[in-house]
Amino acid sequence: MSHENDTNADSGYDASPTADASGDDAPPRGSGRASAPDTSPAGAERDAALEAGFELDHVTVENDNAPDECAVFPRAASEEELMTNWIAAHEGAFVDLESMR
Repeated sequence: MSHENDTNADSGYDASPTADASGDDAPPRGSGRASAPDTSPAGAERDAALEAGFELDHVTVENDNAPDECAVFPRAASEEELMTNWIAAHEGAFVDLESMR
């Protein structure tokens, strides 16, 4: 098993919440469906994080006998925050950014 830990700049992957495909900062594009603002505590927390412009990092784990995995997490998170502030995807659910350009 090997680990690959790249920063966003090194991998060509831009996980910033407001970056579009051209690399310009732009508001996120939705599905085109109108919806009411999310006024829940979780919605307010998410909005504050987006306004703060936090950066994400990732680790790709290449497994020999299982699908590869990619974990995405806030770059500046403390050890305690990392226990609950991450998401993982299995191979097939993510692609290399360069392969999509």
